Order: sequence, then C-alpha cells, then structure tokens
Amino acid sequence: MLERCQQAEYGRVVQLQRPGATRWKSQLTAATALLKTQDAMEKAAVGTAFKAECLSKGSVEQRKAATDVSHAVKPDGNWDELSMIVELLEPLSVALNVGQSDGRCLGMVRSALFRLHQHFISFEYPASSKRLLFRQHVLKSLQERKTYTLRPGHTLAYILDPRYIDRSDKPDAPEMSSAFSLLRAFAASHDIKRALSTHGCNDDADLPST
Repeated sequence: MLERCQQAEYGRVVQLQRPGATRWKSQLTAATALLKTQDAMEKAAVGTAFKAECLSKGSVEQRKAATDVSHAVKPDGNWDELSMIVELLEPLSVALNVGQSDGRCLGMVRSALFRLHQHFISFEYPASSKRLLFRQHVLKSLQERKTYTLRPGHTLAYILDPRYIDRSDKPDAPEMSSAFSLLRAFAASHDIKRALSTHGCNDDADLPST
C-alpha cells in the first residue's frame, strides 16, 4: 500500500532504511529516507485500504502494530522532530566523512570538528522543558567523539596548515601541548637517525655518549 502511494505521489518507490548496528551515519540515512516519503506515508495511513486491510483485519498483534503505525505517522510533531534530527546530524555526517578520508589533509579533521562544535552551539534546539538537557547531551556526545577521534597529529597538522593560520578557532592548551610534544619527538627522531647513519650504528644505545 505504501509503495502504491509512493508511485502515485512521486512516480517511484522510495526505499526505507533501518539504522545499522554500527550506527555509522545510519541514523541520518534512516531519518532522511522517512522524510522523503512523508506525504505518501501520511496518505497511506489514512487511506481506506489501510483501514480495511490493516486496522480491521488480521490478528490482534497485527492490528495493534497497524494502529501504532497510524498513530506515529499522523502527528505533525513527529515529523517536525524528524526534520530537526536530520538538520542536526547532517554536519556530523560531513565531519565523519572527513575523518575517514584517505587524503593528505589531516588538518581538515580538526577544522571539521571546530565547525561541528559551532553548529551544535548555535543550533535552534526545540523549545521545551528538556531543551537544555538535550543541548548538553549533544555537546557531551561531541566531546566524546572528539576525544575518540583526535590525535596529536591532527592538531599539529591543523596548526601548520596555512589555510587555518588566521582562523579564530584554536586548539586548547592540552591539545597544543600534545601537538608540540609530537613535533619535538619528530625532531629528535630525525637527529637520532642522522647520528645512527654517521656512526654506522643500528641502535641508539650504541651511539657514543659524547
């Protein structure tokens, strides 16, 4: 019935999606797919065929499932919340794509998380008694994602990338400290390799003390 409504409404069938176990952007994919077929779902839920075949026939469990579907589809508030979720998660999808890319621009990872933080800070959260809690949950989740994703190499690349030199977004003190520690480690490693080559050694323990 839904496919018939989709054909009449859009001229094609819109495949619904289900969030995956890994949740890698699948929440956004599922929400977007639902929004694409909103009109058809609303028409299917109030159509005579749905009422006759799903709400009046079948087992008790089937009729209850059909009733639950009808109650979920009809309220505009549910669709408004779904639209809000898509708007909230789309920039996250972009940031995740940057983080998993195989390109050479490591600084883009830190830059994408800066932009994502700004998006979550300025986002128009729904006006409700739980608005503050929702905002805090989103920002806490972003912090957890940042801790999981970022490494000193990302911060160092961001600092050294000329595209971001004049940006107002700067890594915090611990991030800067870890980045410069990595830079010092790179420099020391280079010096040790030169010394090993000069003295014909294979281990830095064999280098002369002076």
